[in-house]
Formats: sequence, C-alpha cells, structure tokens
Amino acid sequence: MAVATTPHPREEEVVVRSIVERQEFSCPAGAAHVFLERDFELRHGEERRVALHVRVPVFGMLYLDKDVDVVMSPSAAGGDRDAYEMDVSWEAAGGPFPRFSGLLRIEPVGDGACVLELAGRYEPPGGVAGAAFDALLGNRVAQASLRELVTRIGRSVSAEYDRRVRSAVV
Repeated sequence: MAVATTPHPREEEVVVRSIVERQEFSCPAGAAHVFLERDFELRHGEERRVALHVRVPVFGMLYLDKDVDVVMSPSAAGGDRDAYEMDVSWEAAGGPFPRFSGLLRIEPVGDGACVLELAGRYEPPGGVAGAAFDALLGNRVAQASLRELVTRIGRSVSAEYDRRVRSAVV
C-alpha cells in the first residue's frame, strides 16, 4: 500500500527592520524627561496613547498621509542612570502597515542639551509583497514616523525649557 506524502511548504523568511532616529535639542536631559512626562501625562507603570499624523513625500508633490496610534510608557528596562528610557510602540490606523516597537532614550550631551534617540524594530506585513512595499515606500513611512515623533517631543521639551528660562530671567 503506497502512502502519499505532501512536501512541507517552504517557510517564508521573516523580514525584520531596525530603524533609528537621533536628534539633539536645547534642553538638559533631566528637564527633558520631566517635561516629557508632564506633557504626555505619563505615570510610572502606565501607558499613554498619542495620535500622530505622518506625512511622507512619495514622488515630487505627492504625499502619503497616515495617522498613527502611539503608545508610550516609562521603561522598566533600567539602563544607564544618566539616561531616561521610555517604551514606545505604534501601529497605523488601517491599512497594511507594520507595528513598531522600540525604546526612546533621552541622554545628556554637554551643558543644556540632550539627545533624543528612538530605536526599534518592525516587521513588514504581507510576506514577499509586504517586503517589496517596504523596500519601495514602507521604510520611508516608518522612518518619517520616527522623525515626526522625535521632532515633536524635542520641540515640546525645548519650548518648555526656553519658556521657563525666559520667565526666570524676566
């Protein structure tokens, strides 16, 4: 009696992308993390959802607009005692966009300045087709999302620091 065997389907390779955005701002690191927690109403052990709108240039004057739901929570990871860390994740509202998971670090750099770094990973959805989309456009959307969030946070903490310095001088 012959037994029919079915070959094992070839497993698709999983593509995981690592991305980083790093920017320097005029605000001491200690003040930056206090302002960040206050601005986003963060409390230790709690997560906070923030809506983020991302606009990515595609070709010429053509843009892709995407709303992203960002979840932030102070990190329990420990890490460097001079740096502040926060877990950050997001996913786009609708569409075949990946979920991002990473860590936001605020590190001191000299007097009165800090570096905000958001580093993490995402897996393009959709197998081979998703990897092709990611190579053409998806990675740009992910990088623009990181840039937008880091810029938004950096501008917020810098503006608060400038406001407090000016009010202390006046």
